[in-house]
Amino acid sequence: MNLEMVDIFIMKQIFIYYLKHPITNEIRYIGKTSKKLKYRLYNHIYNAKHTKHNKHLSNWILQILNEGLLPIMDLLEICDESIWKEQEQFWISLYPNLINLTLGGDGCEGLQHTEETLLKLRESRSGFKHTEQFKQDKSDFFKTIIRTDSWKNNISKSRKGYKPTEAALKNQSEAHKGYIMPDAQKEKIRASLKGRKRPQIVIDKIKATKNKNKDIVES
Repeated sequence: MNLEMVDIFIMKQIFIYYLKHPITNEIRYIGKTSKKLKYRLYNHIYNAKHTKHNKHLSNWILQILNEGLLPIMDLLEICDESIWKEQEQFWISLYPNLINLTLGGDGCEGLQHTEETLLKLRESRSGFKHTEQFKQDKSDFFKTIIRTDSWKNNISKSRKGYKPTEAALKNQSEAHKGYIMPDAQKEKIRASLKGRKRPQIVIDKIKATKNKNKDIVES
C-alpha cells in the first residue's frame, strides 16, 4: 500500500449533503456529517420532533412528515476533514433559498460573507470536475440505499397531478441550455427503453405533434 492510500484511510471523510422537498425538488438545506446519510436524516427528523434547534428547518421537515413523506437527502461531495468547512460554505453559496442558520463551517455562527467572498468561492470551483473514482464511489454508495415499497408508493402518490411552476420550467430550461448528452448515456437510455411499450397517452401526443408539424409545413 502506497503512502497516498495510507493518507486516504487515515483522513476522516466528511459527507456534504442536501435536503430537498420530495414533491417540488427544491433544495432547502445543506449540511455535513461523518456518518452514513441515513443516520443523519434520522437525526434531522428526531430534532424536528423534539429539540427544534433550527426552527425553520424543523417546521419544514414536520410539514413534509405530516404529508406522509420524507425529505430527500442526497450526497453533494465527499471530502476530508481538513477542507470540509470551505466546501460546505461553497455549496451553501450556490443556493439562495436555504433555511440554514449560518453560511456553513464549524464555529461560524452568525457569520455573513460579503458578495465578494461568495463570488470567490464560486470562482474557486469553476471548471472543477470530479474524478472517475469519486463518481464510482458515489454510485456504489447510492446502490446501498434501500427504497421500501411504502416509500415508493408515497412518492408516487405525491407526484400525481403535480405540475411544475413556470419558474421551475424556466430554471430547468436554462440549466439544460448548451448541454450535449454523451453517446454512452444515449445508449443506456435506448437499452432501458428497448421492448418497453409506450402508454397510449404518449402515443396520442406524438401523433398530435406530428400532425401539427405537418399542417405547419403544408400551410
